[in-house]
Amino acid sequence: MTTITLNNGEEVFFKDDGQSRPINGQIRSFDDNHRLVFSHQQSNSLELHEAGDIIFRTGPGQPPLERMRVDTTGNIGIGTGPGPAAKLEIKGDLKLELGTAVNEGSLVICVAGY
Repeated sequence: MTTITLNNGEEVFFKDDGQSRPINGQIRSFDDNHRLVFSHQQSNSLELHEAGDIIFRTGPGQPPLERMRVDTTGNIGIGTGPGPAAKLEIKGDLKLELGTAVNEGSLVICVAGY
């Protein structure tokens, strides 16, 4: 195993790997279940490849609080913790600006206690 230690101001750069799907670099786990891919030349993108859920945490605690999760089925939960039950599940306040349109399907708003 190689350890890279960076001093203040130092950077790590990645080079195209020359394969048929060129990338500018990646960070991945030994078991290949977790991968961060930098900047495909065609799309100039950042991709996160994960075999399990993708969890976003913030805050000073250890571990920091879970704020958002994308599960393996593609459901997104904000403030819900594990197992969002819909394509988008939000627990807490939601703000929609004027001009937001729902063109297909339906929009169902459930207010707790009503």
